[in-house]
Amino acid sequence: MSKRKYQMTRRAQAQEETKGRIVDAIIALHERVGPKATTVTAIAEEAGVQRLTVYKYFPDEEAQLKACTSRWTDQNPRPSAEEWMGYDDLISRCEAALSSLYAYYGRTAPMWHQTYRDKDDVPPLANALEGFEGFLADVSKDILAVAEHVTPELQATVAHLLAFPTWASLNQACNSDEQMLALVIQWVRAVAKGQG
Repeated sequence: MSKRKYQMTRRAQAQEETKGRIVDAIIALHERVGPKATTVTAIAEEAGVQRLTVYKYFPDEEAQLKACTSRWTDQNPRPSAEEWMGYDDLISRCEAALSSLYAYYGRTAPMWHQTYRDKDDVPPLANALEGFEGFLADVSKDILAVAEHVTPELQATVAHLLAFPTWASLNQACNSDEQMLALVIQWVRAVAKGQG
């Protein structure tokens, strides 16, 4: 390998490392203070770079959010449909899906708390949340696909129970994950029988 090519490779590697440190800094700040309070100055300080370096790689808030969302999603993969699609009845499939999703929320709660709190004040967050909202809609369809009768009440109940704000509220009210899951399954069972 020529000396020039080696120098270019090392420079490219250093640039990728710098870019990675900036993205990690954005993620840390979003989890700690939220997207709304994350400034370029704070990102630069957290990453150990100059403000101009942040702008070089991420010229605006939308670029920062896109990079943050991509890396954070890779580090925190969503639950897989394989975890619930093997169940052929509504209650079992719903319980499996909610169990997986609630465990995911438990692991990733700091980011979701900040994101949902700031979503109305940071317009680019709408794009970041759109993909996740689509994922939740798919989970809802998976659950309802095995219901004997899909009523508007059942659709609304399942959608509500899948939402992060619902999990956050239940997480504060319940003493354990088991209690939370038992409560929501009891709710789904009642609505499915027309008692909700």
